[in-house]
Amino acid sequence: PGPRVRPDRISRRCGQLIFPRLLLLAALVALAACAAQKVPVQRQKIADFSGSWEMNYARSETARGIMDALYQARQREAEKRARDPYHNREPALGLSVSGDQSFESLIPLARFAEYITTSTIVEIAQTDKDIQISRNQDFTLGCDFLQTTIDPEKHPLGSETCGWDGNDLVLRMALPGKLNVLHRLTIGPDGNELRIATTVYSGKESTSFTINKFFYRFEAPREDFDCRFTLTRGNVCSRKSP
Repeated sequence: PGPRVRPDRISRRCGQLIFPRLLLLAALVALAACAAQKVPVQRQKIADFSGSWEMNYARSETARGIMDALYQARQREAEKRARDPYHNREPALGLSVSGDQSFESLIPLARFAEYITTSTIVEIAQTDKDIQISRNQDFTLGCDFLQTTIDPEKHPLGSETCGWDGNDLVLRMALPGKLNVLHRLTIGPDGNELRIATTVYSGKESTSFTINKFFYRFEAPREDFDCRFTLTRGNVCSRKSP
């Protein structure tokens, strides 16, 4: 038989072999646990438009006010050109909103823009998935944030697309006759002011009219009645419990 080995030396050697293996096993288990965990996706922080909004008449534009300013600018330009014959060689300035569009071509666009921006109360419900913009004198606008395709949602009267431009929410509707409506929603730095810029253009985007409406946040009063429509009795309302 070979030389005898003392028991204490055997236990010491076993400890030297087992301890590194335990460390390696623990490291592998920790790595497996980390790999099994789902890494949270960093989503882009978007503006929060949710809440009740009421029109700020002092800051909001009117189509008539814009057209009056353009008409006065055209009159001043005409008077200047009449006084200075050399000025006739220069292009007329201040006669349009953008591009080479004429004053007369803006009149129908201005009337349509005024007609679709008469809502004074806007209720916005927003989640991580979508947003619903209810207007008291017009139909509700909506956008699905999770939509990954570019295909517009088809409607009998046209199509619509929406998306984020930085922190601005942009909704575009294409109507028959090459008439397009673009709503751009911008939230103020303090979160208490909302601007809805509505642009109407027909055919080329150079012929367009933009009107800005401003809204301030307010607390909507609690509704005391809960109403629902029935086929037999029509609109039935009941008082809500306090």
